Amino acid sequence: MNVGGARFIGLICSLLLLGWVLQPRTGAAASGTGDQAVAYQIDAAHDGNLQGDALAPPLVKQWSRNDLGGTVSYPLIAGGKVFVTVQAPYGSGSSPLKWIYALDENTGATVWSQPISGTYGFAAATYDNGTVYVLNYNGNLQSFDANTGTPGWAATLGSQNTYSFDAPPTASNGLVWVLGSGSGGYLFAVSEPTGAVVWQSPELNTGDQSSPTLSSSSVFVSVECYAYAFSTDPATFGQSLWTSKFCFSAGGGRTAVLGNQGLYIRHWSSGNDILDPATGVTTGTFASGPAPAFSPTEGFFLNSGTLYAKGPSGNVLWSFTGDGGLVTAPVVVNGDVYVGSSTGALYGLDAGTGGVVWTANVGAAFQAPDQNNENMQSGLGAGEGHLVAPAGSTLTAYVPGPADTTPPSISVNVKGPQGQNGWYTGPTTATWNVSDPESGIASSSGCTTTTLSTDTPGKTLTCTATNGSDLSNSQSVTLKLDVTAPSVTCSSLQAGWSATDVASQCTSSDGTSGLANAGDANFVLSTSVPAGTETTSASTPSRQVCDAAGNCRTAGPYTGLDVDKKAPTISLSSPVAGTYTLKQSVPASYSCTDGGSGVASCVGTAASGAPIDTASVGSKTFNVNAADNVGNTAGPASVSYSVTYGVCQSTIPQIKSGHSGTVSVTLCDASGSNVSSSATTVTAAGIYSSSTGTKVKSLTNDFSYSSRSGYTESVNTVGLPSGSYYVAFSATNDPVTHQAAFSVK
Repeated sequence: MNVGGARFIGLICSLLLLGWVLQPRTGAAASGTGDQAVAYQIDAAHDGNLQGDALAPPLVKQWSRNDLGGTVSYPLIAGGKVFVTVQAPYGSGSSPLKWIYALDENTGATVWSQPISGTYGFAAATYDNGTVYVLNYNGNLQSFDANTGTPGWAATLGSQNTYSFDAPPTASNGLVWVLGSGSGGYLFAVSEPTGAVVWQSPELNTGDQSSPTLSSSSVFVSVECYAYAFSTDPATFGQSLWTSKFCFSAGGGRTAVLGNQGLYIRHWSSGNDILDPATGVTTGTFASGPAPAFSPTEGFFLNSGTLYAKGPSGNVLWSFTGDGGLVTAPVVVNGDVYVGSSTGALYGLDAGTGGVVWTANVGAAFQAPDQNNENMQSGLGAGEGHLVAPAGSTLTAYVPGPADTTPPSISVNVKGPQGQNGWYTGPTTATWNVSDPESGIASSSGCTTTTLSTDTPGKTLTCTATNGSDLSNSQSVTLKLDVTAPSVTCSSLQAGWSATDVASQCTSSDGTSGLANAGDANFVLSTSVPAGTETTSASTPSRQVCDAAGNCRTAGPYTGLDVDKKAPTISLSSPVAGTYTLKQSVPASYSCTDGGSGVASCVGTAASGAPIDTASVGSKTFNVNAADNVGNTAGPASVSYSVTYGVCQSTIPQIKSGHSGTVSVTLCDASGSNVSSSATTVTAAGIYSSSTGTKVKSLTNDFSYSSRSGYTESVNTVGLPSGSYYVAFSATNDPVTHQAAFSVK
């Protein structure tokens, strides 16, 4: 669409009144060195090309940040700072938190940050002349002082028809260029000093994701099926230069790239076209997913994971697949091409040969540019002697430095309950710490956190890591895990009473770390009840059995055991030691008691209560024996007694002194019955004074016996003074000496 003369003159006047001039603006000099990255894919042409910068491999990591709060966008590098927008993870709503960060390009420290409002996750920035401009999805464009972060003006570009802004803005030569879409699409030119919209295109075919692309005299946008060019020359500013149509559908767009062979247009749903920037005429096609990058003589195209370098005629100079995960749009700096992989690998390639001149690993996966949704746009950036690489939520900066000659550092942290002798006795976790501050970790294996929770006599874990310079290192750790106490088995104990100590035979074993004490393999737990005692509460000691790792199990104690080591008690009250008369009725009396297992038997010569033996004269013994229920015995408890004749003497004769007389007696039993018999001999043992018990005359003869008079003894009293006397005598088998009394007058 052409702008009429009067309208064009009015537009120029408006631009001049708003303070915009069609010449590069002057301002404070950048504190960094070399060229700057001021837009998506480094510059306003989005060609990913930076020439004359101090960046040259080998590179070393200068700093890394992974604490910015979310996904990090492509970087801007200018004025000694790195600027990125950050999108927090989506929560329950559709508007995650977003920020613009300014980081010191040499340290990574935060210089300032500001929150960014707006729907969805999109926020994108561009830089020009000491100011950062940030656009959100709703079309709110805001300026910030690059040094301090102080907010400047804010402009609202969104409208009822134009409500979707998800293409990065481009600032150049005093204007910020913004593409909006919705039911209709529009390209806006906004004054950098004031935020006023100084120009708006006629309605375009709707489309998004196309950051405005600038040449020295034109601005280009690419939406689905259409590409547009407008003049930025002061003499014809805003005039439509050409419109190219490729198909009849509508949809998303892609950022156009102004390369060394033309304007490269990538379509949302069809093939890609190369246009003549001056006429919009298609001059060729190309294959590329992300935006291609261009040096003065080559183009670099990433297609389906392979990076191709092509010459001016489109001929393939070389190709590179890396580790098979290449995803980022390439950038080319001073004859070296940089591209990132989903593995976190970052490659530097010689632009002329495709040879790898440097590699590192940022420790996080690079992401392909999201060209379909309202999220942050990712991409590499280079400027002021820095290569800045966003990978998810990680942002890493590299600068020229010595080659990495040191392999990765690997250490392991083992956490778990420590036992003895190098064993662990519970779930144990090995966490590997792998780092390489110079070229990063390109690959690793076996370095994931491992938790062991079952017995193992020794499991060796090995972590191997390779850094970006292809230097490798390995570390191993052997974990011995014994979480199980030894097995202890003890035999059953005897039930009921025992006459001896109760014992249990025990065996133990440990199949992992083994027994700490070999003597614990076999042992006995036994009571120790003193002899002569009995108890219902005997107990064994306990024994702690431990394995070499320090796990222990206790055997015993066994308690409440019945042990009877005491014999029964015998109490014998009849007969007693003494003399009983022949056929005297004397009942036996005795008992047995046992406080332990109880009396099993209590047996006397005669049963308790039955008469003892007095049927014949002589010395007798009465015995009682006892046993308890576990075999302890007592006895015999013995009593010796005598059974004697009774002496029946009807009269006590008086014998005249100096004369002889006869003393007569009969032997009788306890009832007084005469038991005298010729079979029983009665023998005199002497004459004794009754008063003194002194023997006064010896006698050794046997008494005479007759059935009528019994036993008689002739006594001669010659020499005996008057008084009372007796003849001492004994009877056959009778242990007792008897007396036959007489007197002398």
